Amino acid sequence: MPDGRYRIGALPVDVVDGVAKLADTDTIAGSTATMDQLFRFAVVTSDLDEDAALLAAVGQTSVNPARALGLGDLGLTQGAPADLVVLDAAFAVTAVMRRGTWVIAPSG
Repeated sequence: MPDGRYRIGALPVDVVDGVAKLADTDTIAGSTATMDQLFRFAVVTSDLDEDAALLAAVGQTSVNPARALGLGDLGLTQGAPADLVVLDAAFAVTAVMRRGTWVIAPSG
C-alpha cells in the first residue's frame, strides 16, 4: 500500500516513506515489505547454495506462515485448489493463480 493512514485492528497506523508506525508515535507497527521482496532477500542474502537457498525461502514465505496460521502443511495435491505465485529469474512476480484460476496470467 502507498503511504497513508490505515488500521490494524482497532489501531490507526501511518505509513510514511514505506515505514508503518502506530499513528502519532515512533512505534513500528509492522512491515510494509511484499512477499516477493522477502523471498528475494532470503535467497540473495543466504549463505546456502542456490537450490538450498530457494528451498529455505519457500519455507520462510509460505510453509512457515501457513503453520503459524494453523493451516498445517497444505502442499500441492491433485484435485486441491492451487494458490501459486510465479517469479522470474530476478524474483519479480510474473503470474498469480488463486484457487486454481489465473488472476494474473503468465505471459507468452
